[in-house]
Amino acid sequence: MSELSAISDKVVAIISVITQRDDISEASSRENTPEWDSLKHIDVIFAVEDEFDIAFDDETLSKLNSVASITKQVARSYAS
Repeated sequence: MSELSAISDKVVAIISVITQRDDISEASSRENTPEWDSLKHIDVIFAVEDEFDIAFDDETLSKLNSVASITKQVARSYAS
């Protein structure tokens, strides 16, 4: 399993728990997941930051609206 795949799996798990949906996938986003509202988005961001021991800057936060975008940003944070 690649590092990106492992990160994605953890992000999917976090969002699944927070939204209480078992159909979250790499293709999931705030746009196509009604339960992923603005309040739950805050929980998602905090949970991801805690899980990966990172902190997103304000500019980056506005771009984190999907499993794919969160996964890519976590991977970038590890590469830095």
